[in-house]
Amino acid sequence: MANHLALVSSEAEFNEVKKLVETRIGKEDKVVFLFHSIFLGPGISSDSKRFPAKVISEFLKEADFKEIELRVAFFARNWYKFVPGFDGKASFDGISLGFVQENELNYFFKRTFYLLKAILKAIEEFNPKIIFVNKNGLSSQYVEAVEDAEKIAKVEWLDIPAETVYVRHPNLTQKKARDVWQKVKTIASNPFPSRPNPEKKTVFVRERGYVPELKAKLAKEQDINLVSLDEFLLRKLLNPVTALRYYSEKNGLKSEFKELFEGLWVDSTFSTRFEFQGINFANVFRMQLSQLAERDWPEFVLLIKALSKHFEKKKPDLVVLWEDWVPFERICTILAKRVGAKSLVLQHGFFNPILDEGDWVQGFVPLTADKITVWGQKFKDILIRFGIEPDRVVITGVPRLDSFIRKEFDAEGTRAKLGLKQGEKMVFVATSGYLTKPELKEIMDTVSKRANTRLVVKIHPFEDLAYYNWMKEKAIVLQATNLYELLNISDAVIIKFSTVGWEAVALGKPVIMFEKNWLPGKAFGSKDPVLKAKNAQELEKVLELVLSKGNEKLLLENNQKIIHNTLFKLDGKSTDRTINVIKTLMTTNTSRVD
Repeated sequence: MANHLALVSSEAEFNEVKKLVETRIGKEDKVVFLFHSIFLGPGISSDSKRFPAKVISEFLKEADFKEIELRVAFFARNWYKFVPGFDGKASFDGISLGFVQENELNYFFKRTFYLLKAILKAIEEFNPKIIFVNKNGLSSQYVEAVEDAEKIAKVEWLDIPAETVYVRHPNLTQKKARDVWQKVKTIASNPFPSRPNPEKKTVFVRERGYVPELKAKLAKEQDINLVSLDEFLLRKLLNPVTALRYYSEKNGLKSEFKELFEGLWVDSTFSTRFEFQGINFANVFRMQLSQLAERDWPEFVLLIKALSKHFEKKKPDLVVLWEDWVPFERICTILAKRVGAKSLVLQHGFFNPILDEGDWVQGFVPLTADKITVWGQKFKDILIRFGIEPDRVVITGVPRLDSFIRKEFDAEGTRAKLGLKQGEKMVFVATSGYLTKPELKEIMDTVSKRANTRLVVKIHPFEDLAYYNWMKEKAIVLQATNLYELLNISDAVIIKFSTVGWEAVALGKPVIMFEKNWLPGKAFGSKDPVLKAKNAQELEKVLELVLSKGNEKLLLENNQKIIHNTLFKLDGKSTDRTINVIKTLMTTNTSRVD
């Protein structure tokens, strides 16, 4: 009996590779399928003894994640500095395009290092006789890099037509279109925005849907001219003159950047820098650079042009952003400094760094903006530990929780809409796009064993509802229903890792984290107020504890301290505290708003 390894990139590719290898291996041979993503496709089984399917995270340990995080930080922040003088050439209007995109590129480097490390670990564990890979699939370029490093005994390249990688979010384009149309209608109702009052302070806001209540309240402030960067961007895109200029200039920029990137490979010292675990992945990165030249950097140049004029014309006193590490927002922080404006970032999600120290936390450190508001002391401590000055971090609580903390929900009405019987317990699952089909099946089967208990599944707005049709016999599957109405009537909440877990905690609900492979840096640590289960047996015990003994026993005084440390005051006034920070920031410094 021999072991083999197959690298696959999609459900269709998995099925095709499985069919082909069955005709080429012995009946007793085993083929381990390594799926290049963090989750399995819906038609991929993970429990087959002869053809088990695994995801990359199953091969990585805590030390691997820490090592990878360090390497990601290094490459994302330094690749454009490898060749002397390149950063100067790759700048526009004095703004380094490499700096604009350095954090965003962490996704590429992280995916690359995760997969390379998982391939090496799988080879070490299974000692495969043959590695099967589709030469037209996404995994092929990584296998080529490992093969070139002579880490593989034999590779059999399969010629399967290129297939789009399995996507669980086919509604993304439709949802974006709906959101854009709603904004278009809003803008169309006011095609000529009022001129700012020179006697008022001007505040630019880029909320991207994360803090709509904050934006609405700022608009009512008597001493503030509110300018929406979201609306500005949309107006530019809708302007036919801008569109024509954009497309006429973009082709020239593409050619310019292609030539610039090709020049990097003239000197071999550049390509030799791209090494991880003894594997040179320069050719993989070269393909990434082609995307930068085709799509990303031309857009950055055009954004800088448009935003520079906007900042010079409106002369904001303050720029408020949901984040400062993605390109649009980072450009805004740079331009704010240029016109003498201050900038403020609002914490938009949970973060818990993989590393114990350093100066890199994905999405938060380094901080380009002048200040950042955070949910609680936990996050301020993290940022200070990673080098952010204490007076740049202000604790306000969580503005996005304000509306539902204050709102009185119609619990009986919600239960009636769902068809829940009198006294029937409700177990709520938030998929957040992470829970796999095998995991969901375990949860569904475990909950269905309990008498007088219903499972309600809320899928992410970007997911495809049809993907979950197989659950509808034993569960209520929803998409558009208000998340907080569901949390309000839940007797237990199950997540994998999601900010929804903390929102449930804020409502006083018992939260169960269901995940087979614990990864470092996840939303909940060992001391946080959640229960954990790695399999169906553990989940069954935890549900028995929660649903039989009562929720109130889980919310101990110590947990309340942890909640306060993480979410600060759950009083519905976090938005007001944030507005006070905005007003104070335009005049003086502050460290905490109570």
